[in-house]
Amino acid sequence: MASDRTTTTNLPPSLLSSGGQVSEGAQVRLQCLVPVPCHNMPPSITWSPEDNSSQKSTQMQSSDDGQMIMMTTLTFSAAAHHNNQSFSCSVTYPLPAGGSSRSSATSQRLSVLYGPKDTVATVSNSAPVFEGQSVTLTCFSEANPPVSLYTWYRGDCGKLTKIGKGEKLVLQASQTDSGLYLCEAQSPMASQRSRPVSLEVKTTTGRIEGVVLPYTICGVLLLLYIMTVVVDVYKYRGISRRLKMIEVKGEEHTDTNMRSRSDSDYDQLQARSCYPLL
Repeated sequence: MASDRTTTTNLPPSLLSSGGQVSEGAQVRLQCLVPVPCHNMPPSITWSPEDNSSQKSTQMQSSDDGQMIMMTTLTFSAAAHHNNQSFSCSVTYPLPAGGSSRSSATSQRLSVLYGPKDTVATVSNSAPVFEGQSVTLTCFSEANPPVSLYTWYRGDCGKLTKIGKGEKLVLQASQTDSGLYLCEAQSPMASQRSRPVSLEVKTTTGRIEGVVLPYTICGVLLLLYIMTVVVDVYKYRGISRRLKMIEVKGEEHTDTNMRSRSDSDYDQLQARSCYPLL
């Protein structure tokens, strides 16, 4: 609903609105009034911000003293993102010698009332959660006026059970706390529920297993590494022994050949000395 309160003032420009506060979805009408000193040279009026969802209209009217007034109206539906947003109307006058005057502007801040939006529930601890740990569930929501009440519910077999109130819900985790949780944000305007979040609580035995498992894996890998090194060392020693045996046999064979060759040479020399050349 929009109740127009258009009055002519001496402010160039004058910005008038349909009210100080509007509800989400209501029609907002902002009016900007500027005097027109010369009928043949009307001023230029610009709105900011202005988007495709808004409509703008301009008309001329005469004041009680006969002065011409240009009135531009900006109309749009109030949304949550318009809350606390400033709308401005600026005017420039053409000059007889060409060009235009310096821009003059005035603005007004809009207050939009809306119910809870973007309501979400979060769990402080990253999964998994173990028995005995403290778990905090937090509910977030945006609203104007602000949320006045947060209510927590737990989903059991398709039914919602009310379990607490407040922006935060603190639990001392046990296995019976496993399940789905959601929160509801309420304000004087409306209420909204979050999507459910899952809480899984595991026993401390599982926690110990989760802690021990990495160390067990590391131990097995270390043992395999040591065994590999031992096998490699054993192989290396075996190969070294074989190489030494081959080397020793080679030397013995060489000595035998040398002795055989020396004996043969000696026999030949003896034979030659016994039978001198003719």
